[in-house]
Amino acid sequence: MCVYSMIADHYKNEWNKDWTTSPWNPDNYPKVPIPITTPSPSPFPSKKDIKEFKKQVKQLEELLKKAKKYDEDNGEKDCELEDKKRVLQDIADKFGITINFP
Repeated sequence: MCVYSMIADHYKNEWNKDWTTSPWNPDNYPKVPIPITTPSPSPFPSKKDIKEFKKQVKQLEELLKKAKKYDEDNGEKDCELEDKKRVLQDIADKFGITINFP
């Protein structure tokens, strides 16, 4: 496995874990009616969540640039997989963020 692929896997696993357990993921809303007096999670990420995610996306982009160069220097040119990039972008889309893949 090339470095680019390993980094993509790491972020995919972390972001999927965070997204699937997040209280603002619509899939986690209660499936039965709840009393109005019970607080419910917001359907939207907070400004803090978005700011943190943007920071992680910038880190991802920088790591992928370095990984791509490392892989090219070590005979693993163009080893990144489109399906991995698609999964990462699908998660980022939920925040309205575009990832600039190198």
